[in-house]
Amino acid sequence: MSILRALLSGVLQGLTEFLPVSSSGHLVLLHKYFGFQEPPLLFDIFLHIGTLLAVIIFFWRDILNVFGKKRRWLGLIIAGCIPTAVIGFFFYGTFKDLFGSLRGVGAMLIITGFWLWIPYLPLFKKKQSDLRLPQALLIGLAQGIAIAPGISRSGATISTGLIFGMEKETAVRFSFLLSIPAILGALAFESIKSPEKVISASTSLLPLLTGMLAALIVGILSIRLLLAVVKKGRLYYFSPYCIILGIVSIIAPY
Repeated sequence: MSILRALLSGVLQGLTEFLPVSSSGHLVLLHKYFGFQEPPLLFDIFLHIGTLLAVIIFFWRDILNVFGKKRRWLGLIIAGCIPTAVIGFFFYGTFKDLFGSLRGVGAMLIITGFWLWIPYLPLFKKKQSDLRLPQALLIGLAQGIAIAPGISRSGATISTGLIFGMEKETAVRFSFLLSIPAILGALAFESIKSPEKVISASTSLLPLLTGMLAALIVGILSIRLLLAVVKKGRLYYFSPYCIILGIVSIIAPY
């Protein structure tokens, strides 16, 4: 793998993993329309390590607080992981099949686009409340659904938190803290499921580190942008992009 492709892949990962536009959906479109080969599993792992480090670096104070004065959140994060794990375990094959379907990915992108609008409908203009167990479970459910390519994990989880009355910044912070065990679990699952693909990967160290560093730096910038957008109540800004891209994915030949 060339350094340039590793760099571009890292930038794409850092942008789409955190902005509510679905990283997996974009990867499917790149593979179908531009003939991109699926990256080696080891390279994919390094990209996700980069985005994971971005979350840890950006939210390090929140992570420490989970084990300190916000210890109640630790139980809520564990609770939120349960529906994600259940959905991933039982529906992994179904979601995996969607990676081969442009129309399926397009439909999921359209769903993401409308999902981003829902919190701003008059019906959901309610008094904001603190994070509670039912909200944590529903956000975990949304995260599980986001395993499907085209459903944005950040968009689904943050929107769900806002729909059920969470304060804007709290919804973002809980979404990203919940992503840490989700990313670790997904990496562990893929590595255990296909260890031969990790061991036999022939990608040299420099492209691996280039992609990881690009995902890390762009990821931090993307988180900062997303937090600012959510604070201003403008998450729906990403909605038209997802809907248009979804429609194109359904009707455009390839």
